[in-house]
Parts: sequence; C-alpha cells; structure tokens
Amino acid sequence: SASSDTTMRDQCNLDMQRFFIDGEWWSGSSRYAEPFKNRPRPEFNRIWKNINRLIGDINDMELNAVIMGNSSDASDDDAVLLQKRWRHDFQSSDGIEASETATMEAIVGGFGALKIITKYEDEENPDDNEQYACLEIVHSAATSIYFDAGAIRKDKSDARWGWHLSRVNRDRLEEDFDADSICSFGNPVANESRNLDTNRDVYVAHYYEVIEKNVTTYDFSALVPGLEITSGDGITDAAGATYTREELKEIRAEYELQVGEMAPTTRRKVKYVEYTLADGEKYLTKPQRMPFKRVPIIPRYGYYAVVD
Repeated sequence: SASSDTTMRDQCNLDMQRFFIDGEWWSGSSRYAEPFKNRPRPEFNRIWKNINRLIGDINDMELNAVIMGNSSDASDDDAVLLQKRWRHDFQSSDGIEASETATMEAIVGGFGALKIITKYEDEENPDDNEQYACLEIVHSAATSIYFDAGAIRKDKSDARWGWHLSRVNRDRLEEDFDADSICSFGNPVANESRNLDTNRDVYVAHYYEVIEKNVTTYDFSALVPGLEITSGDGITDAAGATYTREELKEIRAEYELQVGEMAPTTRRKVKYVEYTLADGEKYLTKPQRMPFKRVPIIPRYGYYAVVD
C-alpha cells in the first residue's frame, strides 16, 4: 500500500492554491460571502513577503550534493573531479529549477520533491556505460509523489517503492508507445478524489522499485586461472559469459574432484533500482536497471514532525 496522509496532501494543495490563485483566500468562507457579494474582495497576505524571502534565502544556500571519498580506494582528486562533473551536470540540466521548485512547494505548501534521473551522453547512440545524472522537476509533489507505507525515514531512503504521477497528452502517448488505448493510472490512495482521467490527458506513473538480491561468488582460480562465477543475479563470470545452473554445478563438482575441496565462496547482498513507466492497466516499458540504491525521489519539507 502507498503512504496516504490524504488530509495532509489536501492541505498542502489548498495552501498552494491560496498562495498563488487570486480569490482563493475567500473560498469556503460563507460568513463573508454575502456582505462582499458585489464588492471587491481584498486579500491581505501578510506572510507573502516573509515566505518569498525564506524561499530566496534557501535557494541562495545552494542545497546540493557534496562528493567525498568513502574508503582508502578513493582519492581526494577523484572526489574533486566527480564534484566538478556533478556541478556541470546539475547546471546544464533542470537542476536549478528543480531545486527551486521543490523549495517553493515545501515552504508554501509544506512538501516538495525533486527527482534524480540518468541520461545518455549521446542520445542518438545510447551506451549504458556513458550516462550522466541530473535533476528533473517535480510539480505539485503533494499530489504526485507517493512512497510505500513502510517508508518511515524522513528522506525516504528506506522506501521499497516510489511513484511519480505525471500528466501527459493521451494521443501523444498512444502514438509514442503504439498503443490502441491508454488508461489513466489510478490513485495509489483509494480515498483521494482527484480526477485523473480526461478525454485529452491521462496520468501515467513513473514506477521505481528497489531490488535486493543475495549473490554468491565462486572462486575457481585454482582450477582455471582467473575464473570467478557469480550466481544470484544471473550466472556470469567476470568476462560476462553466462552459464546455466547445470553448468555451474558441473564446474563445482569438477573443482572439488581436481582440487580436493569445495571452491571458496563469497556471499554478499546487492541492491539496485528498477524503473518502468505504467498506465492504469499495463507497463508501457520494460523494467530498466538504474544506477541507484534507493528510490531516486528526494523529498523536501517546509516542516516535519513525528507525532507518536
């Protein structure tokens, strides 16, 4: 199930409307509706100036990634190089606007978010080994971003699933994916009342899932120099050659026969993220492995508290 907090999401959306849409401060006010029926309805937003100043101050802080070495294998020069590359990718993508949008929604409504994505260095000749990370804008995070109900950390780094609902043109989507019909993605929260399906537009879900697998590496170097085979996430060796379970079983048996003992093994856990695009009925793309170990949606809060 998805994290609901429907009342809080509705309140965030209402705060956004009241802050940006003329006349919304008067919505739902029956007490003053009749006296001001045929009169101008003044709006005195005394916190407007302070909110805009706070947004500007936070944007000036440049909330961004700081890259540093995490082991003796990583040098300071490598960290500086990666930091420069990330700064370039951040500036050349939608990084600035994505960060400012997340800050604005967090301060005005209480919750904002931004999304990390990867792009090919050369879109015309895609190479999985030649990609760069950048930030993507998330509009109306309170009504478009969902995590699984088990994600309790503030930054949602413990989330196993994540959804980003995006509004797109129905005809364009059907053309791009050669689909006879597109069904709008439903609400992850059952009691939310937004209309996600119109004749012109539909909502699709960018779906992220954290995959964890236990893998085992068998070292057959004593039998065949340099041969190590890993199972658990497919069965492959260091050169990328694949094996069946029966072939691996035969190699293990041959090693034990020739060397006189079982092959040394190393067990570890691998974690990565799979991404797919879905409408309300089907996946529109095949699951794609991404170079992340957490759902790449970063929440940003105007206020945050845990009430037990």
